[in-house]
Amino acid sequence: MTDSSNHKCASQKMLDLYLADNNQVHPYGAFTYGHSRFIALNTDDDEGPPPAGCDCTTSRHEPPGFIGKTQLKLLKEDLDTNTDKAHIFIFMHRPLVGYKGQAQLCSKNVSDMQNLFKNYTNVSFVLAGHQHLYYNPEGPDFGAPPVRTDPSRDPPYYLVSGGAGAGLDPCGFHHYLIFNVDGDKVSVDLKRLSATKLCP
Repeated sequence: MTDSSNHKCASQKMLDLYLADNNQVHPYGAFTYGHSRFIALNTDDDEGPPPAGCDCTTSRHEPPGFIGKTQLKLLKEDLDTNTDKAHIFIFMHRPLVGYKGQAQLCSKNVSDMQNLFKNYTNVSFVLAGHQHLYYNPEGPDFGAPPVRTDPSRDPPYYLVSGGAGAGLDPCGFHHYLIFNVDGDKVSVDLKRLSATKLCP
């Protein structure tokens, strides 16, 4: 959602329409289902000044997007409150770890959030879109997602799943993911709806 007065910045008008249509106060939130916690973050934040290097009005390239101090504080509080959960899944639009390092959140957010997640072994997956492809930085090329079988490993797994919407990236294919949670184990089934393209 961009602003017509500055195409690089998020549009407050579009955000207001989204919140009104969904009867929400904030474009982020969380809920618990079973022994799992699900947290959705807004990666085009408009609360407070952006971190250094994340100002959409001065960016020469695509604005990196950012998660501001209010959301980061709420995120840490949520993680601290839910250490008893078997798994925490975090959803966001712009990725922390994107294909070829592109279209990510601003670098300050990336480092801060990755350092934060190291303190919580139950943060199982951080899922993002924005890039119109499937990308698993821990997997072989664009292969299937890993299976989380050992809760003591360094969390989390980062995945980009952008297999719908606008035109696909040259490396993309239409797809969706199915997550199956069984105690400490999470298996992910990648469902391809079009042919996988070979990319470097």
